[in-house]
Amino acid sequence: MKSVILKILTLSMLIFSTSFFAYAQSVISQNDVTVKLSPSIPGPNESVTITLQTFAFDLNKANVSWTINGKLTPSTEFGGKSIKFTTGNVGTTTSVVAEIKGDSFDTITKNILIRPAEIDLLWEVTDSYTPPFYKGKALPSSESTIRIVAFPNIKTPNGTKLKSSDFVFNWKRNFNSVQASSGYGKDVFEVKHNYLNKDETVSLVVSGISLPTGADAQLTLVPGNPKILFYEQNPLYGTLYQKELGQVFSMNTDETAIVAEPYFFSPKNVLYSDVAFKWNINGASVANQSPKNALLVRKGGTGGSTKINITIESVTKLFQSATKTLFVNL
Repeated sequence: MKSVILKILTLSMLIFSTSFFAYAQSVISQNDVTVKLSPSIPGPNESVTITLQTFAFDLNKANVSWTINGKLTPSTEFGGKSIKFTTGNVGTTTSVVAEIKGDSFDTITKNILIRPAEIDLLWEVTDSYTPPFYKGKALPSSESTIRIVAFPNIKTPNGTKLKSSDFVFNWKRNFNSVQASSGYGKDVFEVKHNYLNKDETVSLVVSGISLPTGADAQLTLVPGNPKILFYEQNPLYGTLYQKELGQVFSMNTDETAIVAEPYFFSPKNVLYSDVAFKWNINGASVANQSPKNALLVRKGGTGGSTKINITIESVTKLFQSATKTLFVNL
C-alpha cells in the first residue's frame, strides 16, 4: 500500500512540475521585458545605451543577442543586458533587435526603432530697450518678457521635413508643465521672468502626431542687469551712437547735450512714465529734462570739470535700475 501511495505522489509531483514548467513558459512574454534608452530621446549622431529590464526572470541567466540594422553586434555589458551605439543623421533609422533565450520561457524578441531628430530654440526679449542702430541682441533683465520659438528638425523615413503643425509641443517652465501653452502646433512659448528666480529654465518635448518620432530641447535664461551708456548729441547729426563717451568727456563747443541710453530696460519705450530718470550735476538734482534722457551742459567761465550722475529705474519692475557717472571737462 505504501508503495502505491508513493508512486501516486511521485507521479502527481511530476505532473505538477511539468504543468508548472509549461505554465511558466506560457506566462512570460515580451511584455515582461522593458527597454530603457539613455538618453530617453536620442538626438542625431549621439551615443545611446539601450538596457533591458525585467522582474519576471533573471536576465543574467538568459542568453541575449543583439543586432543593429541586421548586423549581429556584441553587447557592451557582461550578460548582454545592454548595448551602446551611435545614432545616425536626422531622419535616418536605426533598427535594434534584442533576442532573449532562456530555459523556462520561449524566445523573447524586442524591436527598437530609433529615428533621431533635433529642435532649435531661438529666443528674443519682447520688451527690452536698445537704442536706434544697435546691432546686438536685446538681453533680458529682471521681469523681462521672453519669447521662445521652436524649430523642429524632424524628417520622415523618405527625407521629407515635417512642419510644426505635425507635432504636439509640451512646454515646461522650471520643470513644471505649462498646459496652457502646450498642444498641437504650439511652437511659441512666452515667459515673464520672476524676480524671485535666479534664472528661468524652459524645456520642450515634441512628439509626432502620425509618426513615432520626437525630440527634446532645453535652455536656461539668466537675466542680467540694465546698463547706461552716455553719448553726445550733435545739433546737425543727432545722437552720435558710433562713439560711447566712457567715463570722461572733453567738450569742444560752448554747449552740448549728453544723452543717457538705458540698455535692456523694460518697457521698450523708456521715455514712458514708468521709467524714471534722475539727473544731478555736482551733487545737485536737475529736474524736468525734456527729453528726459538728455541733459544740456554749458561751459562756465572758469573751466574745470563737472560731475554728471544719472540714476534710471523702472517704476513697475522691482530690480530694474542702473546708475552711471560722467566727468565732463569744460
